[in-house]
Amino acid sequence: MESELITRIIASNNWLLIPVLASLVLLVVLKNKKRSNLFLIKSIFSYHDFKQLNKDQNNQSFNALKFFTAVLLMSVLISVLLYQQVSFVIFIKSFFSVALCFFGYLLISKSLGYLFENQPLFKENITYFTHFVLTISIISIPIISYLIISKNNISYAVCLAYLLVVFVLYVIRLFTLYTTGRQQRFLLMHLILYLCTLEILPVLIVYVLLQGK
Repeated sequence: MESELITRIIASNNWLLIPVLASLVLLVVLKNKKRSNLFLIKSIFSYHDFKQLNKDQNNQSFNALKFFTAVLLMSVLISVLLYQQVSFVIFIKSFFSVALCFFGYLLISKSLGYLFENQPLFKENITYFTHFVLTISIISIPIISYLIISKNNISYAVCLAYLLVVFVLYVIRLFTLYTTGRQQRFLLMHLILYLCTLEILPVLIVYVLLQGK
């Protein structure tokens, strides 16, 4: 069913290329001038390199720019997948919905940091979450662009490869969160509750919305 959503014919929404191009400009701005282009590409998939890039630009405006870029790209992706014809109003609604979800996640993570008296760990999780969302957003750019400018069905192999990469990254994130939690001696019940509510439930909600459309 996911492949049918991605491979279906999309109505002409060429104006959506504007926020996609804007996000590309923002991604270039995110690059630290001290780092090479190869390092920037590696940081997309390597969390260790991403943390180094984060340390180079450790300021609030840089962090806000990362989140804005991720929200922008995810908004376009969701708009294209959910609607045949995307108006500006629909795009703005998608943008604020995604932004609200992101800020809700951050707020809950910070609250859990105070609750469990382990703020550094949950701050680290927020950085990891940022990296995960940016990675998904960036690898989605070719798919988003193709769906916007073309009315032809995208190849099933390309669709399958994209979904497989997203799924693998998601599983790696869940496994990393679980192992980190166990190393920090969190109770298994707390870990399962956290993963089910903040990591798995949002994905299931998005899946149900896509199925409904």
